[in-house]
Amino acid sequence: MITLQLLQFYPSWLSWTFTIILFVSVSLALYSLVAFYHVFAKELEPHKPLAKFMCIKGIFFFCFLQGVVLDILVAVGIIKPHHFWLDVEHLEEAFQNILVCLEMVFFAVLQQYAYHVNPYSGDDEAKLKLGKKME
Repeated sequence: MITLQLLQFYPSWLSWTFTIILFVSVSLALYSLVAFYHVFAKELEPHKPLAKFMCIKGIFFFCFLQGVVLDILVAVGIIKPHHFWLDVEHLEEAFQNILVCLEMVFFAVLQQYAYHVNPYSGDDEAKLKLGKKME
């Protein structure tokens, strides 16, 4: 993609082809991680991996999907430049940055639950409970 952009040969159909390939790749990776979790769910239970998995993968997947949705909105013509100093590419980038900032607030709250401080706080009682769950 970078080489084609440097050569100034990057038609829109090729951009959508790369986007579809990336979407399939990300979806396959996500499915593989869920399958891995189901195989080792019992062994990983004390560490609450599902909450951690949802937080981290949710951030990447939502950022990718909102970028695709914004690309579609630009291609369809819903997002248009309204000012002479702001072209559609910069407008799309600004929307994506605003959406990322908003969703990070949501994921920050989720990460407070997923990455709880108790196992790392030095509290012997919390570590003892975690140790009993692992047995």
